[in-house]
Amino acid sequence: DWSSDVCSSDLALVANSRGSSQTGSATWTSGTNAYDGTYGTTTNTYASLSTSATSWITVAGYGFNTSIIDLSDVNTLSVSFRCYVTTASRWTSIVMQPYLGTTAIGTSFTAGSVPTTGTTFSTTFTNITRSQIEDPTFGIRVTYNKSGGATDVIYFDFADVSVDYSIEQWESLYL
Repeated sequence: DWSSDVCSSDLALVANSRGSSQTGSATWTSGTNAYDGTYGTTTNTYASLSTSATSWITVAGYGFNTSIIDLSDVNTLSVSFRCYVTTASRWTSIVMQPYLGTTAIGTSFTAGSVPTTGTTFSTTFTNITRSQIEDPTFGIRVTYNKSGGATDVIYFDFADVSVDYSIEQWESLYL
């Protein structure tokens, strides 16, 4: 008698989260709006910051350390975020990147424009590992890069994260 486990196929699943905390380069007005689940239709549903310098906001607390099943492999990490500024000419770019605490991981994504109305940008990463997204310090940072010294108001609504992962299915073979 002997037995062997044989991998028969992969089962693909998706876990989604909005996050539960935020930090920033300064104190954002209504910072909880960055993760409260309210979709931005007015400035009252956004976190905002009046600033004359490059600034950032990080949304964390996604809770993937409890939602990814043991022995699973991360296929992709998809991120959607919504933001805008008051005066586009005062900004050079808006950049999003995954972080572990204060350390950037993976590659950065630069938004195609600096919008003056609420705009959602999305991208997918293929180089993020399970251990990174399960880390309690995992977050999504959005940086607004400033042009010149004039003060402007920046707005941020959400950073939604979806993790596509696979679970290997095993069958026991008894002979």
